[in-house]
Amino acid sequence: MRPLALGYLRRQAGDYRQTRDALIVDMHGFAEREGLTLGDVFTDAFDASGERQGRSAFCALMDALRRSGAHAVIIPSPCHLSRQPESYRMRSAIIEREAGVRLLVVHSQGERP
Repeated sequence: MRPLALGYLRRQAGDYRQTRDALIVDMHGFAEREGLTLGDVFTDAFDASGERQGRSAFCALMDALRRSGAHAVIIPSPCHLSRQPESYRMRSAIIEREAGVRLLVVHSQGERP
């Protein structure tokens, strides 16, 4: 049995369901290549205006990591965790240090795959 990975992404305003589904397909393929099984994928909505600061799916991801025994979190690209370098470092530290799992990035370059 392959170790479990959980996924996380942020949906852009105006994204179609097919866009989210394509990202999840990419994440599943990446997980398989890494010898992992992708379980739940947690999805937040990105709000460029900054009016909506809630990250409920990120909080749910962290709760799931504490319960699931997952070995990794997979994100499509760095911008899905944060568009700000300092915030990205803080969130990745939370995942890697506090939850004790690896953060894996499908596409390490570019804003969106």
